[in-house]
Amino acid sequence: MAEDIEVQEFFNRGAKLVPNVIGGALGAAIGLTGGPAGAIIGGIVGPYFAGTLERLTSEYITRSLGVRQKDRAAAGILLMQEAVRLRLDNGESLNSDQWETRENGRSSVDEVAEQAIQLMISSVDERRLPFMANFYASVYFSRDFRSDQAQAIGRKLETLSFQNMCVVHLVANGSLYSGHSRPTESARQWPIKDRVLANDIFDLKGIFVQVVAGEESAIALLGFDEVDPGIMRLSALGNLLHDMMGLNGISANDSTLVATRESLENISLYPLEDPDLVEAFSLGTINGGIF
Repeated sequence: MAEDIEVQEFFNRGAKLVPNVIGGALGAAIGLTGGPAGAIIGGIVGPYFAGTLERLTSEYITRSLGVRQKDRAAAGILLMQEAVRLRLDNGESLNSDQWETRENGRSSVDEVAEQAIQLMISSVDERRLPFMANFYASVYFSRDFRSDQAQAIGRKLETLSFQNMCVVHLVANGSLYSGHSRPTESARQWPIKDRVLANDIFDLKGIFVQVVAGEESAIALLGFDEVDPGIMRLSALGNLLHDMMGLNGISANDSTLVATRESLENISLYPLEDPDLVEAFSLGTINGGIF
């Protein structure tokens, strides 16, 4: 086990990073108490979950990591603790029914938490951290979401940049949706920033669907140049990620969000030359399944 002073230093550094990634004073609000990991994490998240975070704390203190990676590990543990605490304070109950103990002695809650911290350690863009923490914390309260599904979707989270998260948030609030496709005429060259964004959206097509107003079918994307924000909706998976990650928490004044909205508005105006629009599947299928 790590020494108390090592635990305190670990969390002190993480607490300094937290306000930088969420633009607030959460680090101070967490209220580090000093002492062993169990005392710092405390009973505010329940003994079972606190035990998992305590084990992870001891592991990441002693693991060979870069300084910034170790700071992200500490910040991630604090952010997950805070996300769980807020839900408990709102009267939600941890779903202990899904917590299985494996033959090797590890539990499913341990596995999910470790995956969360691993993803946060590797997240160079640290603005993603609180939203990753929100997602994994919400798994512990879901009655319909198993830990193995969390690990599968974690692989999707790994590919979501902060700009991608901004796109999901903007599509979710519906302000870009007009129900009308892009104009059909001679195509023209796109600015590189808009082309890159459209490529990102195309690569994440499982998160988005495109639906013309009044139609009962979604449109399959055959290439990045067919991305059409005016008819873009979130798939069931997209809605799940948006809600579990708490992407409503992205500030309306965030510079990346503002720039992303501008690019999406530009893409909506770019002509679509000879569109080859294909009915992908019925809306009933979209709404009925995870995709």
